[in-house]
Amino acid sequence: MTKFDLMKKFYFLLFFCLSMLGFGQAVQLYNPADDVVYPNEQYFCNGEKFNLKVDAVASSTGDYKMTRVYASDFDLSAGSIPINFPSSGADKFSESVPIGFSFSFYGKTYTKVVMGSNGRLVFTSDVDLENLKNNTVYTDRTFSGVAGYNTYSNLPSTDYNKVFKANPAQELNLAQIFFGYTDLVPKSANGSVVYLYKNVVVPIKSETGPEIIDTNGLMISFQNQIRTNGTGGISSAGYYSYVLLLEDGKVVIYVNNKSEITYNAILGIQNDDASRFKVPEHPNTVYNYNNGPWKSEGTATLFTPNQNLTPVFTWTNNGVPVGTNSDSLNDFVPSDGDILKLEVTYLDDDGNQDGGVVSGQIIFRKVRTPVIEKSIRGCNIILNILSPDPGLTYKWYREGDPSSLSLFPVTQWILNSLSTPDRYYAVPIKPDGTSCTGSNKIEIKEFFPPRIKNQLVVCDNTASPASSKFVNLYTEFYPQYSAPSSFEEYDVDFFDSNGLVTNPANYEVPKNKIVSITIRRKLKSQPPPYCETDIVVKINFVSIPSTLTIPVCFSTTSFDLKNNFEARFPDAAYNYTFTYSDGSPVEDGTAVNVTRVVNVKTSVLPSPACSTNTSVTFNLGSTIDVPPVPMQQRCQGSYTNSNRFDFNYIKTLLDPLNLYDIKFYNKSDDSEIRPVESSPITNPNLNLSGYFWTAKTGDYFIYAKLINRADPSCFSPSEYIVLRVNVSPATIAGYQSKLRRRACGSSLVNLEIRDVFDIIESNTFGQIPTVKYFDRNRAEILGPDIMNYDISRGIPYIEIQNGTCSPPLKLDYEIISNKFVLLSPPLEILCDDLDENSDGKIKVNLASNSFKDKFTTNQTGATFSYFDGSNLIYTSTISSDNFEYEITDGKTITVKVFSDLFCENQSSISFKINNSTPIEFSGKVDLCYNDDLILKIDNLADFSSIEWLDPKGILLGSGNSISVQYKDVLFGQVYKIKATNANGCITEYIFTPSDSNQPKIVKINQTNNSIEVIAEGGDKEYWYHFNKIRQRSPILQNPTEPKYIIKVESENGCFGPPKTVYFIKINNAFTPNGDGKNDVWKIENLDKMEQVSIVIVDRTGTKVFESTNPSKSEWDGKHNGQALPTSTYWYVVSWFDAVRQITEQRQGWILLKNRN
Repeated sequence: MTKFDLMKKFYFLLFFCLSMLGFGQAVQLYNPADDVVYPNEQYFCNGEKFNLKVDAVASSTGDYKMTRVYASDFDLSAGSIPINFPSSGADKFSESVPIGFSFSFYGKTYTKVVMGSNGRLVFTSDVDLENLKNNTVYTDRTFSGVAGYNTYSNLPSTDYNKVFKANPAQELNLAQIFFGYTDLVPKSANGSVVYLYKNVVVPIKSETGPEIIDTNGLMISFQNQIRTNGTGGISSAGYYSYVLLLEDGKVVIYVNNKSEITYNAILGIQNDDASRFKVPEHPNTVYNYNNGPWKSEGTATLFTPNQNLTPVFTWTNNGVPVGTNSDSLNDFVPSDGDILKLEVTYLDDDGNQDGGVVSGQIIFRKVRTPVIEKSIRGCNIILNILSPDPGLTYKWYREGDPSSLSLFPVTQWILNSLSTPDRYYAVPIKPDGTSCTGSNKIEIKEFFPPRIKNQLVVCDNTASPASSKFVNLYTEFYPQYSAPSSFEEYDVDFFDSNGLVTNPANYEVPKNKIVSITIRRKLKSQPPPYCETDIVVKINFVSIPSTLTIPVCFSTTSFDLKNNFEARFPDAAYNYTFTYSDGSPVEDGTAVNVTRVVNVKTSVLPSPACSTNTSVTFNLGSTIDVPPVPMQQRCQGSYTNSNRFDFNYIKTLLDPLNLYDIKFYNKSDDSEIRPVESSPITNPNLNLSGYFWTAKTGDYFIYAKLINRADPSCFSPSEYIVLRVNVSPATIAGYQSKLRRRACGSSLVNLEIRDVFDIIESNTFGQIPTVKYFDRNRAEILGPDIMNYDISRGIPYIEIQNGTCSPPLKLDYEIISNKFVLLSPPLEILCDDLDENSDGKIKVNLASNSFKDKFTTNQTGATFSYFDGSNLIYTSTISSDNFEYEITDGKTITVKVFSDLFCENQSSISFKINNSTPIEFSGKVDLCYNDDLILKIDNLADFSSIEWLDPKGILLGSGNSISVQYKDVLFGQVYKIKATNANGCITEYIFTPSDSNQPKIVKINQTNNSIEVIAEGGDKEYWYHFNKIRQRSPILQNPTEPKYIIKVESENGCFGPPKTVYFIKINNAFTPNGDGKNDVWKIENLDKMEQVSIVIVDRTGTKVFESTNPSKSEWDGKHNGQALPTSTYWYVVSWFDAVRQITEQRQGWILLKNRN
């Protein structure tokens, strides 16, 4: 099936369904050649014909056909499985019943059904189907018109979807089958009412042949329905209803023995939105199955889905019939404005019309040949379609080109001055994309001719070239308009930097300049805005002499001829080519050989029309000899002439006879060093007196130029002159350690300084200061004495000097000769329990700060070496060090210590090892409930003192035993015993009390008839004690006491902690008749509970009693002070049991039996 076939069927089903609901719907007319649906307005070209068809065929209404049948035809009988209603009372829904197959009802498929207690079956695809049984949310509401009780509604009506209890206006979509639906008495009020169902297989005769087909079915029976008037009255006669649902979609409804007509009831079906329904007609016109009074007929009604309909077609053009009773109309030739209409009616099997008339129509519009006109606005040509049809679109074409100019249809086409000259026209496009005859054709001309050239270059290369040149701008660049022409009529003007050129035919061009000319073109005979465009051209008159002589300095070997020519002609963008007169090339025009003649060719880029050639010779001057200048030195210092370099002195070295002018330059950037006022100070700075100063340290490089006074263009540069600024030596941080010498056991020390920058600040410019050594008597130390200085000559010192900077830096040496001061530690007595291993050996951290403190009060910078006998075992140079060494009884450790400020010294320490005593312990730490913790040390005589400590370190006692009451024991936490023997050695013992032997009650469950205990822990099997009565079972049946103390005992006789519970028992009946017996309904022990809630409602869901006060939980059977009638009432009670730490809820029926 094609996609359009599906669409046609969809449209047909849509308009048919809506027509059945009473809505008008237009059918879809389409072209049978391509299955394209015609629009409501159809455009056509001159002489065009149309074939039309409608997809309306014999089909089904989707509704049901009703037939009277006999109950025996389908073996209608009572079901066998009860239909459950989870709560008692009227107006409620049952639990869902499985249908057993997929049942199609009014076009929707269901697998479950719910019964309403008032005589109906409901289906829904909503998830709330399973929740309908909740009578606190939903109610089976009736509309039988009982005065003062309910309102009246017959089918079809969405009132039967209003099943929400709290909101009577709220709807839930329900498809429904009614079988004597009215105000019925529930089974909870009359035991003879029975709701049953069963799955059956029914033999059904085939509709197309003689075959008998076994069909699955669901039989639902509602026996002994007894009707009430809604206010308590009950009918004296019951009746029976049967509903059979078949897998092929048929429904059979049979109501029997309904003989009373004093009330309204419904027999029929309705879909889920109440848009469709079926109710059979009663043969007795006095009776009405649609919520009226009626008696059962003794027959059943068969509802068969999908009755057949046949379409009838009527075609008209402007109201005049055309064609035949057919779904097609061929070769229809319309006129402009024709209205073609089709009406379809549907007849059922009996020839009766079903539903309203459906129709469709098409209005035909003739396509007019478009007419276009041309206009010019600005630099655009605008083509407009006169009076375009808004229902059409238009595409534009150039004559001879089948491709459309426009991507999208437009009624206007705009061409600019660059568009191709040709004839243009427009074609109308119908909404279906086809086209009709095109418009008239409009001729388009170009606006302006192209320029003749972009650039004009003329040359004059004589010995005395001209200073200007005259040119005709019309002939060289752009012509004047001359008719006839293939262009639109235009004006042309020329502009240079001075404005409008008044005589373009004789324009004067100056030499060696690029002249820009703007050509302005403007269309004539055009309304504003005008089309006006500018183009730019250039003129260059090259006027350069054929020979040229250039004077240069005697010392010059090369010359920048390129820069020279560019400076001569700065306003012209010339290109220069340099060659020597012998034809050899010049590699670099900025450095030509001045001893040779150079030929310069001048041209204009990018494509020179002409060029000039100039022969260049050079005229050399006289030479200057420049002597070298030695390095000049100064010490770093302040801004004074004494700390400056004297440039006057340097001039005398360069020019002793004062023959030349001298200028100084920085080597770094070749900038001239010019004299300035002395204030403000700049860096570097040459003052007017000729003194130069710089804050820079190290070497500063300059050079000088000696300039010929007669010919200033001729000069000679000097070699680079070094100006050295020396730095005064300055010490660095920590330099003293480099001047510290150790004379430990010898009087000779080595004073040599290998790197002076270990003492003073270094520099980055290579200045190496001098170092001299002196003894305390200022006698210089020379040669081998530097490395073997005898400290008997006194404390030596050094002097460090850098260049001319004075005075030198004087620094003293430091001579180390005193020994490190050490203590003599006493005998160290240790206990063998320190490492929890009584083997006579102990590991001691010899490198710890505390151990070092035994030898010295100042560890700063000290190095410790440890010896066992003569063996070095460890060396420590850091604080908080760690070195554990095994010590035995009588061991001696020698420690040697030195630092930067002291020579090495040594001391020793000896150790004594005592043993600890084990604790002999007795007592029980695994306790039963209420057992005290009693512990004892059996070897008390072995200790001088004993401490018992709780988990927080608090002293419990100091004797040989302790006793802690059960209530004070901290289970699962660590207790400690500390026992000290005669040698002062401590033994520690830890223990943890445990209640793991105890069986513990973890949960207590209650019902109205039992108490259940759940315990864990300890040895099983358990004994359970209820108020001292011992039993093996954890469940106490039928408790009689209001309160129980419950204990659990393990198999070995160990008890766990007891729990007290209050037994909650709820009675389900009372008689508030004032006889003093059972006059109130109350719940014992509810006053011992927390968060209590009591709610009691009658059968209609009306609340009659509520309390949240545990002490006010009694109900006297009254509501608003009025005694309530004998009936059953529903209670919901909840509370929080603080003993069991649980929230409970119970609910059920109470029978209130009053004196009435």
